[in-house]
Amino acid sequence: IESASQIASAPELGLITPEWVDEFPVEAIEGFETCIYLKMDASKIWSELTRTVSADLLLFLQHLRCLEMFDGEKLLASFLRHETNGYTHIDDCSSELATSTRYLVLQKTVQVPHHLIHLREHQATAPVALAFSVDHLGKVMQNGPKPIYAFLPVRSSGLRFALHADFEVVAGRDDLVEESSWNEWLQSEAAAIFCDMFLPTRCTQDDSDTAWLQFIPLRNEASQPVLAFSDKVVDLLRMRKCIPVEGIDHAQFVIPGSVLVCPPAFTHLFDSSWLRGATGCSAIASFVDTARDHAALEILGCNMDVSLALQRCLA
Repeated sequence: IESASQIASAPELGLITPEWVDEFPVEAIEGFETCIYLKMDASKIWSELTRTVSADLLLFLQHLRCLEMFDGEKLLASFLRHETNGYTHIDDCSSELATSTRYLVLQKTVQVPHHLIHLREHQATAPVALAFSVDHLGKVMQNGPKPIYAFLPVRSSGLRFALHADFEVVAGRDDLVEESSWNEWLQSEAAAIFCDMFLPTRCTQDDSDTAWLQFIPLRNEASQPVLAFSDKVVDLLRMRKCIPVEGIDHAQFVIPGSVLVCPPAFTHLFDSSWLRGATGCSAIASFVDTARDHAALEILGCNMDVSLALQRCLA
């Protein structure tokens, strides 16, 4: 399939009209039965594309496996998407030194609730997914804020993982529609994925008992369109046994509101069982590594007032 029309220069919008061609203009990619060739004639559009196109574009395009860009016969960009051992790999083959980025993609197809069916009369389900960068060992990495996706990137989210759903977006496709009950519902479903699918995988690894804290969406980091997602995650986790504690096997967790978080030296000075009785907390934790961890534990409802606890202990 070849694009028969030219794309107008920005800021005007152009149309792409596909037409069938008997001879494909470039060599078909081996292993792919369907290829689409899009000729870009507008220089302004082309320069913008070459600047913004990246491997992440393929992350949530389930049926697009390969994306290549040519300037004449010169290859400018080449990305290949494939799944292996439960991870999504996106290979950047644009240069001789190919690189591969691996993602843990947690996705779910959710049923549209009855009260929202009128918004999408011909749509009974919707996709929702979260994507986390992982290293070659499968350990989740935190490497900067990720975008909001509606199949393609929409805008920055402030979150430390990619959030994707079939969101309602504005006409310019650079933001989500505000005060949208559809978008709020999708964000609540995404929050459930975080708590039900991501959290359990992190809380069963010996070296990752508290690593998930860095992914808690904080309100002061999240952009306006995903505040509903951030709030819902916090609400769900406040009632979830997700905090590992001192004196209990690492695989056991308690709800945040029952935990006193204190420096490690504090637990060395006082017996944990005595501390629990003296402070009224059912568990003691001492693993705060960063100011962000501290903020995350505080919004989840953990008791962070060590000085008050110490006064109770010494009373």
